[in-house]
Amino acid sequence: MRNRPEIRHLTTILHTHPLFTSIYIVGFSWLVVQACGDTMDRPVMDPTYAKDPMGTPKEALLTRVCHMLKPAWRIARILLRVLVWNPLVRRREDQFRNEDGTTWQRIWRGICYRIAFLPVILAVVVGMFVWAGTHPQYAVAATDPNSRGVYYEVINFRTEKAGSTEAWLVPQVDARKVLDEGEQSLRKKYPAVVLVPDCGRGAEQMLPLIPTLHDAGFVVLAINTPRTSVLRSRGITFGLRESAEVQAAVATLRTRSFIDPHKIAIIGIGGGGNAALLAARRDPSIRTLVIDRPFSGAEDLRDRLGPARAGFQWMQPLCKWGFELGYQVDAEELDLKNFEDLLATRNVLMFSEQDRVQLTATGEMAKIEAFLKEHLKK
Repeated sequence: MRNRPEIRHLTTILHTHPLFTSIYIVGFSWLVVQACGDTMDRPVMDPTYAKDPMGTPKEALLTRVCHMLKPAWRIARILLRVLVWNPLVRRREDQFRNEDGTTWQRIWRGICYRIAFLPVILAVVVGMFVWAGTHPQYAVAATDPNSRGVYYEVINFRTEKAGSTEAWLVPQVDARKVLDEGEQSLRKKYPAVVLVPDCGRGAEQMLPLIPTLHDAGFVVLAINTPRTSVLRSRGITFGLRESAEVQAAVATLRTRSFIDPHKIAIIGIGGGGNAALLAARRDPSIRTLVIDRPFSGAEDLRDRLGPARAGFQWMQPLCKWGFELGYQVDAEELDLKNFEDLLATRNVLMFSEQDRVQLTATGEMAKIEAFLKEHLKK
């Protein structure tokens, strides 16, 4: 009977059909429960996953402290991310990250890596201060000796380091003098004065002196080099390189037939005064100088180049060194102690900061005129 096909098909259905399988499982479970009775302890499941909000006093205090420190920890994380952020590399999520060492070791490595850029940043800042100090901007007045009723001509002469230099030449011989003195005015040799304005200034700074000196019988040559008018200008060196221009101006005057080569004086203001002193030290034939408030040494140069604000004055020596490296000069040459022998053996009229006088004032121009006449018209 078991081998009949109908019986085999029914047995297969009872063993494989899901409904009957569920009935078997439920029935087996009921038998187990009946067999165990009340000896089975069913677990009581807590449907909530939160901890007891009260807890122990120590846990409650720790929880409050954690809540108070959470904003500070978020800020610290942001600062650490900023500190270790590399703006030059866009890192993908699947990119390899070198995380050798502990977290603090990686942080310290990142700090040292960024500290290595401090010298570069400092050099850029020092370069900016040096550029600003050597490229001052002044308002240029559109005036010349013609505005004072004095004839002049523009000449150019060259130097090895500074290139072409422009100057105003005011001769003594003009049409009126030729009519008054005749041919004698053409054969006569006149003393000359070279006017050197402050570094970065043009000849218009010396304009008040030109009519006075011209009327006193001097040939006047005013150097006119507004170096800092354009961005690509060479910059000023406070007389260190400008002294070559002064020497070239004196050499140019000596080639003129109406100039007495042994009677040439120099008048300099500020850095132009330092340029005059350096030129006179190299040329012993320059015997007469008028100097107005020159730089007294490297200390003045540091104050001019470096920041004067409190807390940043430590950058002044760096600016001085940057200036010397950038322009290939020695700022110590500006020290007035180097010119003690020159000041003792030459005819020098010097105005200092303590005098608080203006060179172009009427009284001072009269003093300069008398000084030059004393030493150039003997």
